[in-house]
Amino acid sequence: MCADRSALSPAIRSVAAELLAELEAHRLVVIKFRTTHEGDETWRRAAISSNPRWYSRLCRREEKSRRRYPKPRTVVRRPHTLTALRRIVAGTADPASLYVRRLMPFIRERIEQEVPC
Repeated sequence: MCADRSALSPAIRSVAAELLAELEAHRLVVIKFRTTHEGDETWRRAAISSNPRWYSRLCRREEKSRRRYPKPRTVVRRPHTLTALRRIVAGTADPASLYVRRLMPFIRERIEQEVPC
C-alpha cells in the first residue's frame, strides 16, 4: 500500500462520486413473462431498468468467453466496483489496484467532457 495516492486529485474524487451515485441509483432489472402466440406458450425477458451507460461499457470491455455458454461473461463485479469508487472518493484507493485501473479511463473521460473548450 505504498503507492502514491496523490494521483487521486479532487477532480478524480469528484467524478468518482458522480459515478458512484449513478451506479447506486441504477441497476439492470430484467423481468421474465409468459407469452402466447398462436397457441404456443413461451417465456420472454425484458429489461425494465438498466445500468449506467459507463458501467455497461466497462462490463463489455472486460468480457471473457465461456466454453459452454455462447454469450460472453464480464469479469467485472458490481460490489467490487462500488468498493473501488468509495475508496477513490475517500482518497484511500490504491491507484495500482485492478478496479481503480479499470475505472480510471471512465473517470478521465468524464473529466474531459466537463472541461469547457
